[in-house]
Amino acid sequence: MYITSMGVNHRHDSDFVKDRPNGTGEYILLLIKTKAVFKFGENEIHTKPNSLIIYRKGSPQFFRADNDIYINDWICFRMEENEVSLFDRAEIKLDTVYEMNNTVNISSLIKNIYHELLSDSIHKSTVISNYLEILFFKISECISAQNKQWNFYDIKLNDLRNMIYDNPGAKWSVAELAQKIGISQSQFQRLYKSRFGVSPIADAVTARIEY
Repeated sequence: MYITSMGVNHRHDSDFVKDRPNGTGEYILLLIKTKAVFKFGENEIHTKPNSLIIYRKGSPQFFRADNDIYINDWICFRMEENEVSLFDRAEIKLDTVYEMNNTVNISSLIKNIYHELLSDSIHKSTVISNYLEILFFKISECISAQNKQWNFYDIKLNDLRNMIYDNPGAKWSVAELAQKIGISQSQFQRLYKSRFGVSPIADAVTARIEY
């Protein structure tokens, strides 16, 4: 496992687009520190800052700025076939966007890897290979912590939806519903639609019509 190229805190203008329909011959890790847009087939995913993806070699790649500056860390690397199972052990899905709340440890590791890559250490290749393995398991820890948080919100959202359907005559607002869970209005709307496939206000209207 070795790095062919990488960058830290690379900054691009708001019109930045990267479109590689046939991917590349390398794995690519992106830690995007600003809002961004990913495209998979016909589906676009808009992400908040601190999203991460590892593209498999040969996988189509499309990502761009989301009408603002774009900043990311990136690592292009290659692996032997017997090393690819590392992703399974770390429970990281390739070609999948992860949104994270805390990427401090990941950013720190990437900076350490970058400094090592620029060094003239006689053990550089071994150190970088070990760093990459640690990086992947630290990413796994962040994903696991994020999933636990989502599970917590799933319970809260289910209770909230039951409340909406138990009180179909109530005139709910996004601000009021978000406050009951203790999150921002934008995050609440995103989580609600991701969970139930419909916006909270549209769901409240359905509750009034059906009940």
